Amino acid sequence: MTHSRIEMDHITHKTGKADCLSIDTAIIGAGVSGLYAGYRLLSGDFMNDKHRPDSVHIFEMDTRVGGRLESITLPDMNVTGEMGGMHYDTSYNITTTLIEDIFQLHHTPFPSGDPNDYLYYLRGKHFKGDEWARAQDRGKCLRYLINCAMWTKGIGSISFCKRLCITC
Repeated sequence: MTHSRIEMDHITHKTGKADCLSIDTAIIGAGVSGLYAGYRLLSGDFMNDKHRPDSVHIFEMDTRVGGRLESITLPDMNVTGEMGGMHYDTSYNITTTLIEDIFQLHHTPFPSGDPNDYLYYLRGKHFKGDEWARAQDRGKCLRYLINCAMWTKGIGSISFCKRLCITC
């Protein structure tokens, strides 16, 4: 079965509160991580069935699942807008397997161009994606100053310095 979107009526769920609810495993939040944790707990392989939970309850305060992932149809248009994550890299093996193989969700290729043209912002400096390779082609190193205080807070006053980082 292929879904382009999973709605709450596709998922067995209860609303409201229950007295004397017996909970084996509780997951707070039905975002991507909470849903994946529940999926793995219910479908995963265990060394022995002693560790398999009898039930998994996922609690969500919103009226929908997905957390920060949300697709909306823009008013008066046949256009879907993404309010959270909009694409995934196929190098994310778990994500790709879940989307394409396990749940067989509709997906559209989203090419993002040449990685050499990407712009990066690292510790206060801008870099082009191919800057490392260009420096090495010239027999040089990529050098940049970093402010140690930005990433070593709490280690001591000696760390509040500037260091020359050389990546070769």
